[in-house]
Amino acid sequence: MVIRDLRIAYLDKASGQHVKTQIGKLTASFKNNELELAVGLDADLEADLTSPADTTFFRHKHLVLDIHADYDKQHKN
Repeated sequence: MVIRDLRIAYLDKASGQHVKTQIGKLTASFKNNELELAVGLDADLEADLTSPADTTFFRHKHLVLDIHADYDKQHKN
């Protein structure tokens, strides 16, 4: 699955904390068969985290995620 150009925003009214992300590209994968189970997540995004006390803590930070996991079903211990 591929997602491109997605904006997500969340405001916690109780604390005043505001989270915003701009996802340039997100790719997710999943594979499950008799031999293996594999998952993957690759993402390129920009994030903002602001609060009433500190508006510059985490502004316009570029993040890259590259997460992959494999489980070999044949090799059991």
